[in-house]
Order: sequence, then structure tokens, then C-alpha cells
Amino acid sequence: MLPACATEGNADSRYSSSKILRPHRLNSKPLLQLIPALAINGESTVLLHGSEGALHRVDWVLEQSHHASAASYSIRRQHGEGRLPGDRDFSVTYTVLDNRLIIDLMATTTHDTPISLTNHAYFTLGAPTVSTLSLRIHAHSVLATDSEQCATGETIPVAGTDLDFARERSLGDVLMEYPSGLDHSYVVASTEEPALEPNYVASLTNRANGIGLDIATTQPCLQVYTASQLRAPLRPFSAICLEAQGFPNGPNHPLGEDASLLAAGQSLRQRIVYRITE
Repeated sequence: MLPACATEGNADSRYSSSKILRPHRLNSKPLLQLIPALAINGESTVLLHGSEGALHRVDWVLEQSHHASAASYSIRRQHGEGRLPGDRDFSVTYTVLDNRLIIDLMATTTHDTPISLTNHAYFTLGAPTVSTLSLRIHAHSVLATDSEQCATGETIPVAGTDLDFARERSLGDVLMEYPSGLDHSYVVASTEEPALEPNYVASLTNRANGIGLDIATTQPCLQVYTASQLRAPLRPFSAICLEAQGFPNGPNHPLGEDASLLAAGQSLRQRIVYRITE
């Protein structure tokens, strides 16, 4: 289980380590690939949240800050660490501004490499279970997944289905149709152009106490996870993750290939904003 508010990467969510070995080209250069073919007899091996080289498994360095409302952390991963190419520098800055928590995620690399970052915070808004919370998402589709829950790159329209949160809906009603829980990636941004400023994508509300949470981001997807796999001392369905992220399994399908592969010398910059309302 992830720490309750982890920054995760190099690749967030799930991706297939065997399929990522297929040839990739980025800026007309072959992608140097160090991920070994772990699959046996053609079976895919799924890496979750960056697997053994994940950023939430290592200690970050707290940087000096001249702002009382901000804290910045950094870490370097050497070429080959986490089975990925390139010396990779990561940083995350948390800024508290009024009723907002602003998370700025940044990365650079010396070799073309897959990089996708997110924050894996769990939210309760004071509710004993997610079934008593309400959710609204500005999205028209979710990503289809294969038998190993890896995104295929295909999108599934949600309008008029049980996964449609265009209007605020009770999670309790939705979980009656999905008793094993939600773990779906909603496409919340255009796939044609990356967002330069955070777009409002979702709201979570506890109607019992009036506390709400708005999410804005520059990321193209929002992973909705109702924590069905939480273990003791925590309880399944006692919190929800709303993870603004890149396209899951992006290096392995055309929809997210360009956005999920960072070229040598380029910088990745993404922002997630959580705003509390009462």
C-alpha cells in the first residue's frame, strides 16, 4: 500500500514492462530501454506506481525555502535505477495558499525515458466511508483496460452510464453497481494540446458536514480509486483517491505515447491544485 499522500513515479498507475520493450522513437531518436523482459511465455508483467524504483519508496531531500507557505523536495535517480534510462532529476513543491494546496511536479532527464508523476493522496472529508460522499467529474470518457488493468489507449464514453459523473452523484449509489470498487481513469483534458494552466476537473463533497474538495490540474487524466484494497489498520472504502496523472500505460499506446515519454534535455512540469470549500 502507498503512503497516504505519496508522490509517485517514474510512471504512475499501471504499465506493462514487457510491452514497453517494443521500439519507441522520440524526436526521431531511438529510446534507450533498460527495462528487462520480465514476462514469461509471452505473459505481460505489470509494474504498479513505478514498482521497485518508485519515488515513494525513497527519501527525498528537503530544499531550503524562503517562503513559509511552501516546501520543496528533490531527488535524483541515476541511469539504470528503477530499470529506466537517464539521470533523472525530480522535484515537487507543496504550496499552501488560502484554502488551496498547490502541488508542482517537475522532472528532467539526460536520456529519453518514460516519466509520469502524480500525487496519491487519500481523502475522507470527515466521512466514515466513501459511500456517503458525492462526486462530480468533468469528463466524457474513461480509458479501456485489458485483463491486467493496463490501459489499452481506447476510450469508452460514459454519458448515460453508471460511470457518468457529469452531474454530482452519490458514490454509494455507484458502488451498488460496482461493489468491487472504482479504479478508473477519466480523460479530463483534450489529447491534442497539453494544458498550460490548471483546469477544474472534479469536485468531491460531504453533504453531511458541508466540506468539499475541488480538483484542478494540467494533467490529462484523473484516476478515481475508492480504496477497495486498503488493509488494517485502515478499512476498505474508507477513503478515495483522485489522482491527476498522465495517461496510464502511456508509453504502450498512441493516445499517451508522446505525453508519457520525456526527451533528453526537456522538462516535465505539471500542477495539481486541491481546494477545500465549506
